[in-house]
Amino acid sequence: MKKIIEYLLLLLIISVCACKKESKVIQPTTSPFDTTIEVLGLLDTLLLTENILSTAGFVSTSDILFSTSNNSTPIIKAFDYSGKYLGGFGKKGEGPGEFNRVNGANFNRIGNDIVASSSEFVRRYGVTMGPNGLQVEVKVEKKIPGFYRPINDIFMINDSTFGGVVGFTHNEYSTFTINGDTSSFGDFLDLEPEVPRTAYSDLYQSRTASKPDKGKVVSAYTRFPFLKIENLITGTSKVVEVLPENQQKPIEIGPYKMGLRGLGYYSYFQSLEANDDFIISIYQEKSFEKVDPPTNTGNLRSVPLTERKSYIFDWDGNPILALKIEEWMQVYTITPDNRIIFFHPEQKDELYVLDLISLIDSV
Repeated sequence: MKKIIEYLLLLLIISVCACKKESKVIQPTTSPFDTTIEVLGLLDTLLLTENILSTAGFVSTSDILFSTSNNSTPIIKAFDYSGKYLGGFGKKGEGPGEFNRVNGANFNRIGNDIVASSSEFVRRYGVTMGPNGLQVEVKVEKKIPGFYRPINDIFMINDSTFGGVVGFTHNEYSTFTINGDTSSFGDFLDLEPEVPRTAYSDLYQSRTASKPDKGKVVSAYTRFPFLKIENLITGTSKVVEVLPENQQKPIEIGPYKMGLRGLGYYSYFQSLEANDDFIISIYQEKSFEKVDPPTNTGNLRSVPLTERKSYIFDWDGNPILALKIEEWMQVYTITPDNRIIFFHPEQKDELYVLDLISLIDSV
């Protein structure tokens, strides 16, 4: 009986979360990559004067590189692009100005400011270097609405509105303003018409990044080889398909139609970052197999089916380059001047830098 009540409440939530602005999906296009480049020998080393072991994510502004970690003190550390440590801010806690948990996916940029959130609060910081060191201004601090928690991939649509991905909502992106107004926008893909909308949050799992000048949002899907670029100004979206080597297995719906049955589906896009010029995705087709006996990570492990690559697009969805990358290249950022910076989990005081524009010009 309890499960039936929960299901009916879920249907009610989905039905009332209506979108204020519908989007028109442009006919999907297929993006081939004519060039694949091995990047390992093209990386420059950036030596840091402070360790960043266990980094969860990066944000880069015009002159400062930020890292964040649940295991560091302070929570957010700042460096210049020569690797010099500039200081940091943020501490663990439950109150205003504090972080009970940080997530690299909820660590982004708007203009030359950074946006960071814990599980309860989201903040916009203006950070500069002054004569007395790092200057940090909390420009906005907003408590995330309770029914939007957890929210993933938080970004700012404008100076007063936050967006992100929330499970079991009518549209793909949910928004809330500093004044407390809430809404949603963006149609889900329609790749499996027989799947009920109540299962869409599971079916269309994605990673999302925003164009820091506030014009567009992009999602890369885990269960499908698709990108979707949402234009916030025109209300249209463009869907881009990468032709996979392995087609997704038949979809089965789980109990109460709230998710998919089983965990044996293929995965495609693994992560996503962006700046004003480029979308940087990591793509690798994987399957899952059972492990017996189970390990400390569960009874399933991922099995790579293809090489690990970074697919680079412009904001019109045009393919630019495919990069062959290493397994350790999972946490990264792209700077405003188009350098990709990779974090190595076994190197506490080194980062690895790829000059994207020079690479594109050389092809």
